[in-house]
Amino acid sequence: MSKLRQSLLEEGYFVLRGVLSKDDIAGILDRLRWVCAHFDAYREVLPIWKAIPEALRKEDPLTHFDWLDGLSYIDPTLWNKVAAHPRLMEVACGVLGDRVFPTNGGGFFMKPSGSLQGVPWHQDVSPFREEPIGGACVNPLLFDFWLGITEATEEMGCLQ
Repeated sequence: MSKLRQSLLEEGYFVLRGVLSKDDIAGILDRLRWVCAHFDAYREVLPIWKAIPEALRKEDPLTHFDWLDGLSYIDPTLWNKVAAHPRLMEVACGVLGDRVFPTNGGGFFMKPSGSLQGVPWHQDVSPFREEPIGGACVNPLLFDFWLGITEATEEMGCLQ
């Protein structure tokens, strides 16, 4: 059993730093800025985008939204740079084995420094398994992950 999988099952989480390179992150941020600057083109296929009120917006298009749901599933650039990135798939396979299926999410939560946006304490998903029925797994092991692509400090109100 991989150390990541063991940690997830025993502790309910694991922390893995430096998964993506600085170039990977720069490419993701560039694409997100482009998408946010051209969000009307996505409105029909992605109706659940929570906009930040005009008074709180800054010049950077990334500060116009706090949640871009489902984006990496329909944007080929973000699919390749995030959802299907080889390093992230390597981590997922290290936890789940060779059969990995993205089933939910694909969204981006924006919380720029100084933002008044907040998220109450919660748990997205926890790993669970049920006993196999007839040798088949009813509920495979699941996990959700948070990938920080900008600096996240305690002073900024980062994820705990």
